[in-house]
Amino acid sequence: MPVEPGLGNLCVVECLAAAPVAAVNTVISLMNLTSADAALSGVPADAMYAQKTYNPMFSAEGTFAGQSVQDVADALINGDLTAADVPVNYIIRDGQPIILNTRSAQALDGAGIPMNSWNGINVTGNSFFESLLDGQLSRNPGAPFTTVRPSSP
Repeated sequence: MPVEPGLGNLCVVECLAAAPVAAVNTVISLMNLTSADAALSGVPADAMYAQKTYNPMFSAEGTFAGQSVQDVADALINGDLTAADVPVNYIIRDGQPIILNTRSAQALDGAGIPMNSWNGINVTGNSFFESLLDGQLSRNPGAPFTTVRPSSP
């Protein structure tokens, strides 16, 4: 199932430590995705996480480079960002929605934004994102998880 153009800015870099940033940026560019056409479709209420812990800081590259999850949550609370600015990719695997962007999801949750109001992007069937999920699941025995916690420094 190909990803449709115009599904929004896929902020995948922040949760894809196993993928080189340049590769992720190239895929996003080749897919010609923009945030202008993003529709807030939400994330299914029963979505789970592909990993059990997350770094409280976003990666050095990407939309929220160098910011903490709390910084992004505060920007959402203060109105400097909206849910549309914080996309959350998910895949439905064996009937279970699984979130790929743990930090983005935690920022939205920390801001008190319900999952049905998130900028959810279903990337099920896209081989690039399916591979990323495979990597996350292989590094996190017992996944998927209903809750996550920040990793220790």
